[in-house]
Amino acid sequence: MAKKNIQTNEKDKNYSLPKENKAEVMLKTSFEWIAKNRRNILIAIIAIVVLSGGYLAYKIISQNKKYQIVTSFFKANKEYAQKLREGRFDLNSIGNTMKKLRKITEMSKSVEESLLARYFLGILHYNIGLNQNKRDQFFKARDYWQIVAEHSDFEFAPQCLLALGSAYEELNKANHYRRAIDFYNVVIKRYPSTIHSFRAMYKKGICYLKMNKKDLAVSTFKRIPKHLPGDKAARRENLYYSMAQYYIITYDKK
Repeated sequence: MAKKNIQTNEKDKNYSLPKENKAEVMLKTSFEWIAKNRRNILIAIIAIVVLSGGYLAYKIISQNKKYQIVTSFFKANKEYAQKLREGRFDLNSIGNTMKKLRKITEMSKSVEESLLARYFLGILHYNIGLNQNKRDQFFKARDYWQIVAEHSDFEFAPQCLLALGSAYEELNKANHYRRAIDFYNVVIKRYPSTIHSFRAMYKKGICYLKMNKKDLAVSTFKRIPKHLPGDKAARRENLYYSMAQYYIITYDKK
């Protein structure tokens, strides 16, 4: 009997507990890490919730702001179109319309409707300058158009660049003609082979004529293609090419 017990004890000595597998070790380590860092984890979770809530609130406010801009623009645009039809460009008659458009520009610098409001304000100031011979109005128009022109992908950006050139032309000085040419060159480079670039070439040539640089004017006019881009069957003659021919015939000495 004693011999049997000795054998049993020897077996107990040789017996060892089964080793923990990798999954159990990783799980145990994870729980230990969580227990040690539970305060930091809680702070991180709160931060994520706060940031998510803030982002959601921002999106809701942005959408609401966009709605306000669009609604305000729709109302102001009706007045603006009416003033254009009537050709009324004095501050007394269009002051209220301009005030509404300015309010829209103050809401945002990038929403399309706010960019359009700037474009329209520029046109109104420009026309006031023409009708009342007020040079300061051209600079006010410039300030609005420059902001729009910075958004190169916006539909009316090339029109604003062209309008900036026109505003400087109206100041009727050599240095202002050179500034106008700078804007026309931007249009030619940024929007090649478009009606905007052809108009810019034509207006650039006119600036050279005003500066009495006839050779440069003629060489610029000659760059305007005869036809608009498109399929040969659908190609139409370029209006600015036709207009430039008069100056080429008049001033080309070759």
